[in-house]
Amino acid sequence: MVRRGQRLAVTLFNQEASDLDLTRPQFEAMIAISHFPGLDQITLARALGIDRSTMTLVLDGLMDRTLLHRTVHPQDRRRRVLDLTALGLRALEAARLRARLAQDRLMSPFSKGERVEFVDAMSRVVLGARSSAPPLELPTGIPAAQSAEFAGLMGRPAFLLRRCAQIGFAFFGEATQGLDLTPIQYGVMFLLKVLPTDEATAARLLAVERSTIDRLLQRLKARGYVERVDDDSRAPLHLSAQGEALFYKVRDMAIEADRLMFGPLSAVERERLVNMLDKLLVAQGA
Repeated sequence: MVRRGQRLAVTLFNQEASDLDLTRPQFEAMIAISHFPGLDQITLARALGIDRSTMTLVLDGLMDRTLLHRTVHPQDRRRRVLDLTALGLRALEAARLRARLAQDRLMSPFSKGERVEFVDAMSRVVLGARSSAPPLELPTGIPAAQSAEFAGLMGRPAFLLRRCAQIGFAFFGEATQGLDLTPIQYGVMFLLKVLPTDEATAARLLAVERSTIDRLLQRLKARGYVERVDDDSRAPLHLSAQGEALFYKVRDMAIEADRLMFGPLSAVERERLVNMLDKLLVAQGA
């Protein structure tokens, strides 16, 4: 549900910012760079909780569009200082407006009180869960006013959903270490255990692209976990005996990963947050 909420947030931002040709990670990077003059790439990655390789791709995209430039740090020639260009600053201001519109659409199923409750619960998960997700560390030695403004990202539902999804994936990876199974692959196996179905239906029910489902199923079939009743391409897919054995082995691990992710919340608060996520996804048709 967190993953689907994150995808919904990204979709809404992409729709509102389609004329700007900016991704959500690029927007978050531009916010951080604008708040912290002299930020380098490694510090930026830590501030946003993004791994270095992904951050490189994000920044390269901004560089290609001349929204960003990098210069050598005056005291450390190994570091590259990041600054937005004049064009980048104008793009950021336009993106801020689009982000607010996307956030209003994302939160539209909630009352004002529910919005506050949702952000509070998600913030506590993000700040309180201890996982192997990329660390989230604000730069040191920055004026308090700038840090406080940037920390406002923690109040943005889209940012919180992304970070919570990272944490959930990290806990799942820790719990299933050595099994070579991703959370999305487990989601496919869970679906086929409950409802043997075809590729198109699986993509719709799991809210992922058909091409992604096809790749996931190819890997699961190659490992002998998924099979079709016969050679008819219209016949439903289901778990093989080997797949069922793995599913039952992983199920308790996945439940424990969820428990750890929502560890900062009480049982009542967790149930309330799950119900709110459900309300959000159903209302938005996600």
